[in-house]
Amino acid sequence: MSPSTSGARQVLLRHRFGQDQIYLVGNSWGSILGVLAAQRHPELFHAFVGAGQMVSPCETDQIFYTDTLSWARSAGNTRLQRQLVASGPPPDTTMLDYEPALTYEHQVAAN
Repeated sequence: MSPSTSGARQVLLRHRFGQDQIYLVGNSWGSILGVLAAQRHPELFHAFVGAGQMVSPCETDQIFYTDTLSWARSAGNTRLQRQLVASGPPPDTTMLDYEPALTYEHQVAAN
């Protein structure tokens, strides 16, 4: 969902469930999109609930990069280490630079 299309989606959900307003829940990146949607179209929502609220995307990306690189080193994953070092820390120039870290998100979070 993007903030620009959220209004149309909320209208569809309101119509489908026969409600004037709906609850909106956003998690992580979705919390940013949810705040934007609620600011742009407050009349569509009964309430917004943010979970895993993302406060600073840039800082989050930096922490994620550092944690993933540390995990790759401790796990002996030299391929991932090389990819991360080659792309360097955020901010990334393309989404493809961010992809190697995202691929191992669950393994890093488990440690």
